Amino acid sequence: SWNATAAHFSTFFTARLQPHLLPLPGEDFALAEEQFCRVDKQACVAVRTNRYSTPLRPGTQAQVRVWPTTVEILAAGAAVATHPRSYGRLQQVIELEHYLTALNVNLRVRNRSNSGAPPDVGRARTSKPGKVSNNGMGHRPARGR
Repeated sequence: SWNATAAHFSTFFTARLQPHLLPLPGEDFALAEEQFCRVDKQACVAVRTNRYSTPLRPGTQAQVRVWPTTVEILAAGAAVATHPRSYGRLQQVIELEHYLTALNVNLRVRNRSNSGAPPDVGRARTSKPGKVSNNGMGHRPARGR
């Protein structure tokens, strides 16, 4: 019967095979694939066929751990982003905060380069006082007739 066969195998295993097996490791085995990726100009790393956002600057070398359910992006050994893993193809997994961080850094750099002056947005540029030469849209205003 089935029970007798299972009992025989259990007895055989404990008596003969188990003494020859190594003990189990003290810590869990990490089931992650590791790779190194360069952050592209859209602040993403390409992992397999998908792209995942990161708060790192473009050109930065990032370490990526691909777990069964998540993708972890590390810089200098510390996790900077974690995304749910996508098993689709050519997918983009984006977190808006990563882009807001980059945008905030760019705005601070721009404001610092303007020496505290507000950005020149929406103003007409003038070549001579009182004469508008270009409205910033790539064409000249119509002349009066």
